[in-house]
Amino acid sequence: MPTSSQAVELTSETIEISVLADASSLDAVASILKQSNLPCNLRLATNLEEYRTILDPTVNIVLYDANSIVSRITLTKAIEILFDSNMSIPLLVINGESSIPAAVKAIKTGATDYLTAQALAELPAKITQALNNFDYLCLQSQCADHTEQQLQKLI
Repeated sequence: MPTSSQAVELTSETIEISVLADASSLDAVASILKQSNLPCNLRLATNLEEYRTILDPTVNIVLYDANSIVSRITLTKAIEILFDSNMSIPLLVINGESSIPAAVKAIKTGATDYLTAQALAELPAKITQALNNFDYLCLQSQCADHTEQQLQKLI
């Protein structure tokens, strides 16, 4: 797991992004990321089998497009598969619905962040922010686990 200073530098490396969407959504995402010069590779999954296949330890973040044709794949199922993979990977939801209840529901379900389709231009910044925040939370969790182990040794 990278240190917090390494997490901030993550954007200088190629970011591996799994995109659970249809091809037209992938094109929109690719266009925005290309314009931003964010170094990344995109892997498209249009169904659950492909999604399971593209989840591997090299993936840095998952983008879930709730508006695409793959919306038959529920956010709950996408997060369940991610958790079952035993990999700590943030998941960012892109949705055309710009309501606060929809965003809250996505976060409560387990998404790392939520972005409306109207604010898609913010995607590069949201990806960087999600990766940095997620790495920081993972480090906090590791520190807490280490502290608990040390306390158990003292008892």
